Amino acid sequence: MKLVYPKNTPRVIAANVRRLRREEGWKQAEAAEELHAMGGPLWSKASWSYMERSAENDRVKAFTAEEIAWLALLFDVPIAELFKEPPPPPEPCSHCDGTGLTGGAP
Repeated sequence: MKLVYPKNTPRVIAANVRRLRREEGWKQAEAAEELHAMGGPLWSKASWSYMERSAENDRVKAFTAEEIAWLALLFDVPIAELFKEPPPPPEPCSHCDGTGLTGGAP
């Protein structure tokens, strides 16, 4: 049986990594430090940024099986969670200025 690796899979993984990192409240450098502290690879902030930008860039990171396993451990999620299509971004609200805040003087 031939397995097919969908072209958008690295983008899905990257989008989920970004979402999970934000849910943890970590900056990219903090996530990289957490990963290394638990015995994972040492990634620079630039490497982490490149990984997350793969969600929408033409240059897409090719994730290894080991990297996917470490990311699942870092975020304490099943590996399958990294492969799920992320939810669509929220619709902009009609009564705010696009930042989620209502306009007007502070």
